[in-house]
Amino acid sequence: MKAFNRIAVLVGLIAGGIAIYQFSQQQPWFWYVIPGVLTLSLFLPLATPLLSVWQLRKSLYDMEKFISENAIRPKLIITFDRSSAIVGGMLAQRMGISELLALPRSTSETDDELSQRRISVGKNLELLLQPDELEHSLVFIFQLRTGSTFEAGMKSLLAGNNKFPGASVAMYVTEGAKARFPKLLTLKTIKEGESPNAEFPWISGKYIHK
Repeated sequence: MKAFNRIAVLVGLIAGGIAIYQFSQQQPWFWYVIPGVLTLSLFLPLATPLLSVWQLRKSLYDMEKFISENAIRPKLIITFDRSSAIVGGMLAQRMGISELLALPRSTSETDDELSQRRISVGKNLELLLQPDELEHSLVFIFQLRTGSTFEAGMKSLLAGNNKFPGASVAMYVTEGAKARFPKLLTLKTIKEGESPNAEFPWISGKYIHK
């Protein structure tokens, strides 16, 4: 079967080559088009990941500038999910911040009609951050959609009803989340359903976001 498929592909390529040659004999201008088409077909597969890299570098540059303009000088970056941890690590490297705390995020099903899942951040972990450490920390969110993860993360980070003394900033925020957390520093506002992860293939994968 494999041999038959190879023969079929070879015959198809030969037939296609003959058809192109015959067409080019009738339309000489076609020879000027072929190099451009071949160049474009080779460039596009390379351009997509390069564009993603450029977009991420631009977003990191904008975020670093945004943090600096708001007079934030963190010594520790804290994240509550995987995407934030990945990009937060890049941001820490760029800003020369030596410490990054990535708290794990987990979900569980519930019987609540209003909310079908319960989000937990830092479950079964005992955080021993001192007040002065929190004061010089930055909670970084890559994408804030509903704000449930951010809310769960802050509850895990703080004991009781204590106010967070550090700073919180999000790179991408939906209008709904922005209205829910008006004091949160936000870099870019996105539409509901828009996913910046789609532009970064090394962040997105086979994992199904429920």
